[in-house]
Formats: sequence, structure tokens, C-alpha cells
Amino acid sequence: MKTAIILAVLLTLALFSITADGAVALNRSKRDSLKGSCVWGAVDYKSDCLGECKRMGYKGGHCGSFANVNCWCET
Repeated sequence: MKTAIILAVLLTLALFSITADGAVALNRSKRDSLKGSCVWGAVDYKSDCLGECKRMGYKGGHCGSFANVNCWCET
């Protein structure tokens, strides 16, 4: 039972993320583009995911996916 709950939580974390303004967003692979990591010291680290995405011409960006480790740019 505990394993099923943990798996459900992990799946939810993988599908949803918290945006910079505190809203819950669905990670849509067809619309969002993975541009780097939100984890300090990681390869392709983005210290300001939203700012980096806007500089690249995207409408926005957020740290999302499992444990908010990925920087997703929004089209």
C-alpha cells in the first residue's frame, strides 16, 4: 500500500510543477521545451529559469518535473 502511494505521488510530481507565480502547471511535452537544470552545479544549470527562457524568446519558463530539477521553457 505504501509503495502504491509513493508511486502515485512521484507520478503526480512528474506531471505537474509549481510555476514562479505559485500556480500549478501541467508539464506538456508538446508545448514545453526542456532547456536545462534548476539544480546548482548540474550540467546546463539555469540560475534564473524564467529569465533564461524569456531571453531565448519563449513566453515563460519554470522549474518542474520530478523534484523541480528541470528548467522548462513555455511556448
